Amino acid sequence: MSRHRQRRPPSVAEQLDAVYARVPDAGCKGLCQDGCHSMGMTRAEQQRIYRETGRRLPLKFADPERPCSALDQAGRCSVYQARPAVCRLFGSSEVLPCEHGCTPAGGLMPARNAAVVMLDVEQINKEQRR
Repeated sequence: MSRHRQRRPPSVAEQLDAVYARVPDAGCKGLCQDGCHSMGMTRAEQQRIYRETGRRLPLKFADPERPCSALDQAGRCSVYQARPAVCRLFGSSEVLPCEHGCTPAGGLMPARNAAVVMLDVEQINKEQRR
């Protein structure tokens, strides 16, 4: 008689990683701090950022005139490795092209694919809340 191990469902972080892996790397040059503001994220992403970086960020940044609260003193993203989907799409997708020329080697992700990434992140968030 063989024993079958039951597989555990993927964690929220693993699910987010799988979605984020579909976003091509824009090769960020770190020049966008002036435009880095007013980004939103799901609660699942907010919690992940806190677990991985210790930073508590708001779900929605309320003032588009103020820089993102994740930027450090040097103007670099302090949560870059754990950043939310919308930040990952910046410079990687047709909807959020980078004005500084950061572009994935294979070209920008089509707008439709970027929308699916955002919908998938929302779905992960909804499932976590159940």
